Amino acid sequence: MKHLIPRSQSGRLWRRYLSWFSLAVCFVLPGTVQGQNPGAEQNFHRFVNSVVSPETVLTPASSAAFSQFVFKPGGFDRGALGYGEHFGIGFADNVDGKFIRNFAFPTVFRQDVVYTPDGSSATAWHRVGHAMLHSVVLDAKQHHHLNFSGVPASFASAGMSNLYQPQEQRNVTATLERAATNAGGYLLGDLVSEFKPELCAVVKRLHLPCKSASR
Repeated sequence: MKHLIPRSQSGRLWRRYLSWFSLAVCFVLPGTVQGQNPGAEQNFHRFVNSVVSPETVLTPASSAAFSQFVFKPGGFDRGALGYGEHFGIGFADNVDGKFIRNFAFPTVFRQDVVYTPDGSSATAWHRVGHAMLHSVVLDAKQHHHLNFSGVPASFASAGMSNLYQPQEQRNVTATLERAATNAGGYLLGDLVSEFKPELCAVVKRLHLPCKSASR
């Protein structure tokens, strides 16, 4: 079987990804460790904590299965090799997305992007709207500042993904699809944070552990 992504090419793509990722780290870090941005250390710890979690592996593993056996986008091999390619790219997307959302953009633009739930006293639809608004703006009740870790980060992560995607996936349509998927994932995370007390109540009824505190 002819490989759509030769192993040598795959290796070059991964080296290119690591080079750009390292460059991004070097671009953001200078000065922050010297106290010029007090939130930088907190942002970096939040990024590290988000990466060293089961979700970093489980999400790419599940999405790779859907991509390989259901959606079947062009540019990937078949079978186990193709699944590995999907998983590798999904894992890279997951890590660089968290880097951009949790560390790079909050540090560069000096923003506190941690989601604050509206609270159980509000109506369900109001809480959903509050979560949706957070993808676009921060401090909605006081000032309307663009949330660079929301929609802008979704497009930035989708664009960065083109560094290691197969050639067939490096086009405008595929990039916009990835950006929409990224934005949907960010919104889903905010919705989980918003309704976490109610979700934990259900989980605890099943005698399973659950921390109701927001992320």
